[in-house]
Amino acid sequence: MSKQSFSLVAPSAPKSTPALTPDQKAAVAHRSSPLVIHGGPGTGKTTVLVEAALARIAEGQNPDSILQLHFAQQRQCLNHLLEPFTHSLFLS
Repeated sequence: MSKQSFSLVAPSAPKSTPALTPDQKAAVAHRSSPLVIHGGPGTGKTTVLVEAALARIAEGQNPDSILQLHFAQQRQCLNHLLEPFTHSLFLS
């Protein structure tokens, strides 16, 4: 079997950033302490979490040092969470 290696690379053309509310922008920019994001269905929690992680990676933070815990009742939520990462970061 051949051994495969993977690495994260920046996309060649940046995707448009989703429109965030002022509260969501503050959560994405938050750096001083752990942060809990909570809200009802469709309020943009996943978007904030994905944008916060991507912002930190863009600033040079090691992706291995980012810990996000997500609690959901349906497996569909995992796909919803991972999809933006697959569009913003590519495996090669």
